[in-house]
Amino acid sequence: MDTEEAQDNGAQQHAGEGSSEPDAAQAAGESSESASPTTTNPTNDADAAKPQFSQLQVDAKVRMARLDARKELDAELLQLQQRIVELEHECQAARASQSDLSDRFRLLQEGVASIVQEHERTLVGMKETLQVEKLVATLDTETSAKEALRVALEQQNKELLTAQSRIQALGQQIQKYQKTETVLAQSISHFQHRASTKDHQRAATIERLKQEMEESHRAATTAIQQELEQTKQSNDSLQEALTALQGEHLGLQQSARAVLKDKERSDALEQQLEREKAMLASKAEQLQKTDAQLRSKAHTQAEELNALVQQNELLREENKELTKIATDLMEISEKQQAEKERRQQATPPRPLDGGEPQSARKRQRRSVG
Repeated sequence: MDTEEAQDNGAQQHAGEGSSEPDAAQAAGESSESASPTTTNPTNDADAAKPQFSQLQVDAKVRMARLDARKELDAELLQLQQRIVELEHECQAARASQSDLSDRFRLLQEGVASIVQEHERTLVGMKETLQVEKLVATLDTETSAKEALRVALEQQNKELLTAQSRIQALGQQIQKYQKTETVLAQSISHFQHRASTKDHQRAATIERLKQEMEESHRAATTAIQQELEQTKQSNDSLQEALTALQGEHLGLQQSARAVLKDKERSDALEQQLEREKAMLASKAEQLQKTDAQLRSKAHTQAEELNALVQQNELLREENKELTKIATDLMEISEKQQAEKERRQQATPPRPLDGGEPQSARKRQRRSVG
């Protein structure tokens, strides 16, 4: 609204100046027409009209130059005011994004707290201390990342406050520039009044006013040049301020990108925690299943071991009995062999059956074995 009112005031001032210039030219023409009948010599009238007409042209050109310079300054002022409005909108958007980031940060803290509580409830009774330490280290890392995000948000708040203070300072400079412009307009109107007065006086004393007009023209040209230099300097200062604001705007954009990157990193950490939580749950289920399988297998192996121990005891007892039987059979066999040898010694030997006792002994041993 302030920008539109400034534009309307500038347009009204331009319109007033534009209307005053033709009136001044008309007044000068009327003064020249009123002065021409008083002269009696046509040659003197022609000589007097020539420098007066050229001086009017010079005055008109000076007014046009001032009007053009004023229009350019008004256009630059309008652009600068529009830029200030845009920067204020950007600051409001940055504040809104900052509030959104604060809400998201708070929600993230609550989610992390709930995740930590859930992990604590899940990890009760588990004996994997290494996984618990890893989870604690991950949570510490996420806490440090959150702290860095909080520091970045505070830095962004400081930068926003700095930008607001710079915008206020720039607004004060614009107000000073508007005051200077008002003073300049008053001086221009005063100069126009003086020029019209000199035009009326020129009708009576042309020769004297010719020299005065030349001197005033030189002074006006010097003043206009000085005013143009001052205007250029003020324009340069405003351009530097605009460049500084653009740099601050770029810095705010970079800080916003950094905050978005930190948010993405925090989301990635949260997703990683969710995946690790799912992995821990699946590992817990696998451990429970493996424990049940191992217990059932240990129970089965214990039963098999008991059966093998009992079978081993039975085999030992059978082995003892078989050993005893074999010993008895060996004693009986030896007794029988001794009896046969005694019988053979008592009877005459047979040449054809010489290998029979040895083969019979082998058969007995084989049967015993």
